Amino acid sequence: MISETIYSDSLVTITRDSILFKRYSIFEQDRLVFFSDIGKIIVKKSSLWHGKFRFHATGDFHTWFARDFKRYKRDKIFVAFIRHKW
Repeated sequence: MISETIYSDSLVTITRDSILFKRYSIFEQDRLVFFSDIGKIIVKKSSLWHGKFRFHATGDFHTWFARDFKRYKRDKIFVAFIRHKW
């Protein structure tokens, strides 16, 4: 059964039970994450240390940034922690 879309833009699509990160992987494939797999989400102020100028990929092999060429204009960075992942 496909859930009804609650919100969608060029970066994400949110349904009742999941979030689809668009152009997530280095090969620009999308990644579907169920909310039941998310341990927590934190909001950080956008800064050099929190990925403001990171357009894609990773700097520490722990945090992955989906492609977003407008991230430098954003005032907040949302970080989702996936359960059972380092």
